[in-house]
Amino acid sequence: MAALVRSSLLLLLAACLALAAADLVVPKVGVALPTAGTNDVIIGNCRSDDRLLMSQTVRKSSKWFKVRTEVVKYPTWGRNGGLISCIQLQALKTANIGSANVQSGGPGQSFVEVKVKSDRGHSVAWNVIIYGR
Repeated sequence: MAALVRSSLLLLLAACLALAAADLVVPKVGVALPTAGTNDVIIGNCRSDDRLLMSQTVRKSSKWFKVRTEVVKYPTWGRNGGLISCIQLQALKTANIGSANVQSGGPGQSFVEVKVKSDRGHSVAWNVIIYGR
C-alpha cells in the first residue's frame, strides 16, 4: 500500500514539474486553453458567428533589467462594447515571451482588461484579439 501511495505521489510530482516547465501562459481570470504546440491562449468559446470586436498588437522594446508592461482595455474610453465571447492572446515570440493575463472582465462581459508583461530584460510582443456579439 505504501509503495502504491509513493508511486502515485511521484507521478503527481512529475506531472507538476512537466507543467511548470511547459512555459504555458495562464490568465488569472477565466479558463485558458493553450493551442497545440504554441504559446497562444484562448479564453472563452469562439463561435463561427462571432465578429471581431478589437485586435491590438502590443510591442515594447527591451530595457536593461526592466520588466515592460502594457494594459489593453476594451472598449476604449467613451465607447460601448459588444458582449465578449472569447479572447485570443497570441505570443509573437517563441522564447522569453513573458505573460498575458486577464485582469478584469472577459467572456460574458462587455469589457476586458488584459495586462501584458515581459520577462526581465526582454521585449514584449503579443496580439490581443477579442471576438463577440
